Amino acid sequence: FVNRILVAKQAGVREIFFNKLVDAERGLMRSPDQPTEMFLVARTITDLLGGTRFAGWLPLEHDARAMVFERSDGEETIVVWKEGLKFPIKAPLYLGERLVQTDLLGNRTPLPRFGSVTSLTLQSMPVFITGVDPRISRTRRSFRLADGAIRSAYRRHKVQVEFVNGFNR
Repeated sequence: FVNRILVAKQAGVREIFFNKLVDAERGLMRSPDQPTEMFLVARTITDLLGGTRFAGWLPLEHDARAMVFERSDGEETIVVWKEGLKFPIKAPLYLGERLVQTDLLGNRTPLPRFGSVTSLTLQSMPVFITGVDPRISRTRRSFRLADGAIRSAYRRHKVQVEFVNGFNR
């Protein structure tokens, strides 16, 4: 369910409709006054990604997946997960000083900081990260090798990286 919405957002879909809102087996509501767990998931996704556009992928440690979504005011939300994990793992994350993690059911937790680095617990289920400093995010997303690859030479060689300074300095 979540993956379908993320793929649609990545493709640039502007509006997503939920079919069969009230359905005892597959709906977001069992009856008009009885929501399912999927209703909470849909509400969380709508809350955090409504009105955003896909801005790109953010490289993270442990080959975690991190999709960045941007609002028209420049605020960013990042959806993070690591496929195939049997147990959660910790990963450092520096994207600002007041990061908050929201799980699929809408539970919000400030991420713990150790010095200037925040600790993120990667899991197979996606979590949403808010409070991101877009200047840091844009700079990190722009890093790339100038030639696109590192030569496989056994001698000394130079490699150039390119990036856009998101701080406008």
